[in-house]
Amino acid sequence: MEPANPSDLLKSIAAATSRRADPSRADYLDRCDASLADKPRLSAVFDPAWRAELRARALAEPQDPAFGYPTAYWWPMLDLLSPGGAFVPEIQMRMEIGLDVLWPKMGGREQNDVTARLRAGGPSVCDELLAAAAFAAEFGREAVVLPAVAPHERKPEFFVDVPPAPWAVECRHLQDALEVRDRNDQMIRTGEPWIAPAQQDRDANRLRSAIVGKIKRAQGGGPTFIILTSYTPWLMPDEMQATVRRILRDPGSVGVAAADLPIGIACLFWTVVPGVWFCDSVCAAASIDGKVRERIRRAVVQGFVPRTDVALLTEAGW
Repeated sequence: MEPANPSDLLKSIAAATSRRADPSRADYLDRCDASLADKPRLSAVFDPAWRAELRARALAEPQDPAFGYPTAYWWPMLDLLSPGGAFVPEIQMRMEIGLDVLWPKMGGREQNDVTARLRAGGPSVCDELLAAAAFAAEFGREAVVLPAVAPHERKPEFFVDVPPAPWAVECRHLQDALEVRDRNDQMIRTGEPWIAPAQQDRDANRLRSAIVGKIKRAQGGGPTFIILTSYTPWLMPDEMQATVRRILRDPGSVGVAAADLPIGIACLFWTVVPGVWFCDSVCAAASIDGKVRERIRRAVVQGFVPRTDVALLTEAGW
């Protein structure tokens, strides 16, 4: 059983955002501001000047859905208006911890970039903070190491430096076709539901090509663990998982070279973790034994949100 049907989850998000136009909009903002009181890193990102500007715009808008709210800032309202599922309240504190893990290791340019991305509102940067918090909790903060590369160079989110050798963690996000993304964004802003064309929604070949592309792009010269997240019901999670399993089991059938394979992939829908799979040959070459695999699995499950039935799909079920 999946933790939440993706279509139902999106509808719940839409229903939550459609209630933003409630006359108590100021109370919503008060709640979000109050949630930052015990989160000094996020409070510095969403500082008083930024919050005052957001509040002025929000209270001046005839309709609240005319603009979006940053995910990390708005999280308490997602939890309140759409309780359970992907929006458990402790996630925002985990974002704070992830930011606290990474911030002292960043240069000024990197800090400015993270600040801008968090204020812009997308969930992808939140996933990266959650991953940093998760692996720091399991392997220690000192084990989470940022890559030292030029700004234009491709890089993982961070390395986990544990014996016998470090490996990278990369967060990759599956995006639907531009038209579908725009309509989903509109649904989330306005609360007006829509159903994507069935043929487009069920295009397994397009999904497989997208996942293959993410895998090939993720390789940066060493063993890599990929957190692959989908935010829209492009395909149902079981089809996404079947595609990932096939790629790891038979990469040649989809044009993935052995050198491009990751050590493993975690599949997420928003913050919910249906499964984590490893590639035996790559793990063996990287000297990642069964104990380390289970620690990686535990980090992902405890750092994000487990399925409601607490089951986890793994390569053991192949």
